[in-house]
Amino acid sequence: MTAWPDYIVDTFQRSVLFLDLLRQRGNQQLDTAAHPLTTVLRFEHELLIDGKSLSRPINYSLSRIVPPSGFVPDPQKRPVVVVDPRAGQASGIGGFKSDSEIGDAVAAGHVVYFIGFSAVPEQGQQFLDVIEGQVEFFGRVVELHPDAPLPFATGPWQARFEGRTIDDIRAVGRNTRQGDRAFAVVARLSEINLALYRNWLQ
Repeated sequence: MTAWPDYIVDTFQRSVLFLDLLRQRGNQQLDTAAHPLTTVLRFEHELLIDGKSLSRPINYSLSRIVPPSGFVPDPQKRPVVVVDPRAGQASGIGGFKSDSEIGDAVAAGHVVYFIGFSAVPEQGQQFLDVIEGQVEFFGRVVELHPDAPLPFATGPWQARFEGRTIDDIRAVGRNTRQGDRAFAVVARLSEINLALYRNWLQ
């Protein structure tokens, strides 16, 4: 029985620390959401296409990497396109440093492009919109390099690859009513959770 007071105190202290951790995590999430254009990319770059300007707006954008001083790209070499990773994993994370896919491609004389995304999707954005947007991004890269081989793309691929056409992908990307309902429920739950956090924990 003498251990019970210590147990209760320990439980209370751990609960306070856990709630404080949740508070900090929530504040970080709000800070990220307040800076929607934040990207893992650390290279100087110029925006070529903002996905918000497309006929079906998306939260993606196409940028061209500005080579560091002393590096001169060859526009006739195969252009390299790095796709921003979700969850900070895979090859696109190389945007953090010069010793990466981006740095190596720039050093080898390739023109490098970067497809990044902001934290919050555009209103009404759907999977197929992202596919169509990225088709436009790659189309722009091809236009900019008429005498070069088709672009080389690298990104957070965790899948089996099979030959597909854009029409195949469009067919897969169409939403169903059942899927729309499921996503609407999840979106509403997220709104409720955010409201509870802002009112009680923040």
